[in-house]
Amino acid sequence: MRSISILLLVGVVMSVAALPAEAQRAQPTTQPPQTAQYASHNMPDAGTFAVGGSFSPTKTESAFLDNGLGFAGNVEGYIARFLSVRAQVGTAFWDIEGLSFGGTVRPVFGVANAVVGWTAADWRPYVTGGGGVYRYNFTEPVLVPEGSEVPAELPDAHGSRTKGGWNAGAGVEYFFTPEATVTLEAVFHKVELIPTPRATLGFKGSFWAFTVGAKKYF
Repeated sequence: MRSISILLLVGVVMSVAALPAEAQRAQPTTQPPQTAQYASHNMPDAGTFAVGGSFSPTKTESAFLDNGLGFAGNVEGYIARFLSVRAQVGTAFWDIEGLSFGGTVRPVFGVANAVVGWTAADWRPYVTGGGGVYRYNFTEPVLVPEGSEVPAELPDAHGSRTKGGWNAGAGVEYFFTPEATVTLEAVFHKVELIPTPRATLGFKGSFWAFTVGAKKYF
């Protein structure tokens, strides 16, 4: 009888000991929360530099120049995570319209800008401003002196005017890889009047550029 009691007691103790282990095995495991992984974990920092290119529909301030396409290339160096210096060279293609003569105007510019930006996940909005030199190359029919015989077809005259100017704007870039972005930007370029032999009062040299481009970081 005593042996039976001891066996029963051992069985009860083993059953009670097995319950916590069974409960522990039955408890579902939970995974730790996953943090979002952004492509932009290599956001630009001091010492980083980048090269980029863009094309842009332009909008001229002159009523006598059409709105042609522009192209630009730039090199950018980062002084701090939020501040960079950008050198840019660009051009645009405009036709003279609405006058008694036709022709073309082709601005070529080189500007230096400061860029201040901040990060928001894979996006980097920024504002920019600076100044530089704008050279306007033009083609128009040659001006015939008063009293001279006008030929049936006037030859073209070529010339250029160089002006200083400034620009300001804003944009955003999207990091689709840690070292590459697509860019959208709107910049206003302020330039003085551009006189030519025929348009003596000058064409308005100011224009807007709405750019779409790409940038590679190193």
